[in-house]
Amino acid sequence: MNGWQEMRSAMTIPGLAALALGICLAAAPAEAQSCPGDCDGDGTVTISELIRAVNISLGSQPLSNCMAADTSGDGTVAINELIQAVNASLGGCPPPSTPPTATATPEPTSTATSPPSTDCGNGIIDAGEDCDDGKVCGVLGDPCDDDNECSEGVSCAPRDGDGCQANCMFPVCGDGIVDNLTEGETCDDGDDLDECIPTSIQCCPSDCMIAECTPTGNRLVVDVDFATDLFVTGLTLFIQYPDGVVSIPTSGNTAAVRERVTSGTFPPPTVNDRNYGLTTLVNDIFGVPEGTALSISFDTCEGAGAPSAEDFSCVVQDATDDTPSTVTEQVSCSVSIQ
Repeated sequence: MNGWQEMRSAMTIPGLAALALGICLAAAPAEAQSCPGDCDGDGTVTISELIRAVNISLGSQPLSNCMAADTSGDGTVAINELIQAVNASLGGCPPPSTPPTATATPEPTSTATSPPSTDCGNGIIDAGEDCDDGKVCGVLGDPCDDDNECSEGVSCAPRDGDGCQANCMFPVCGDGIVDNLTEGETCDDGDDLDECIPTSIQCCPSDCMIAECTPTGNRLVVDVDFATDLFVTGLTLFIQYPDGVVSIPTSGNTAAVRERVTSGTFPPPTVNDRNYGLTTLVNDIFGVPEGTALSISFDTCEGAGAPSAEDFSCVVQDATDDTPSTVTEQVSCSVSIQ
């Protein structure tokens, strides 16, 4: 490996430790009044803090784990903010001219289900209720009116799981409650979107169902291409795939997932698989032109037909050029089958 390749490899988050020890780069100055990526506020940005910021960007950790990574205060950690944190790690945090005032930024919240009305569980459908099946002891116990009618330690609460939820509302996909008894839901993240927002800990397709897969032993490889007129230094992509037709072993950022997602253009990508789609971050500090961002090797599933490229989708959630500026709207992506 030549010196140029070593530098490109080192500019990934996993390579920053070696970079900080062995390579000296001119770093852009960090923001004047704060230190991007300094999660614990000790005036330095460590490798573990950079990794934490990347995980927040991918949605595998909550923003509360490192509020300093969100320099814009918009509730997300974008690629340009990761680059600011890298620069602060390499060049050091600037001394504040005035004592900084911490501003708490609330995390995005999912659509919450309405709490039970005061009359929920009385067996009468009152205003604001879809249904009311009365109260039972525990989950599926005997009907009751108050806790005194139940065994010690068991509460008398509105009946749930028979088509009427404990809040006296009909179950619906997107209400944030996984209703697997009457609706067959396997997940429910509180919205009706397929796309997984990077900062979301839980993600779920719009129909609230992720199909199981029994691998056939055969593989299907797809390429994820990106198009732009710019030199891209970082991309955050969400690739949705047809669950029940193809799958990736395990989920999250396990070694089994990382082994299936490779790139010949960028250094090794950072990945978070959700069992129906995956979020991936690729970065190269020197910038690369358009081309293939990464390749994904899927297992095919028993009983499913051969998928087409139209069964996959790709969304550019964040993009940064070599300025660095956010250029998300100037980059597109697509999926093709090898």
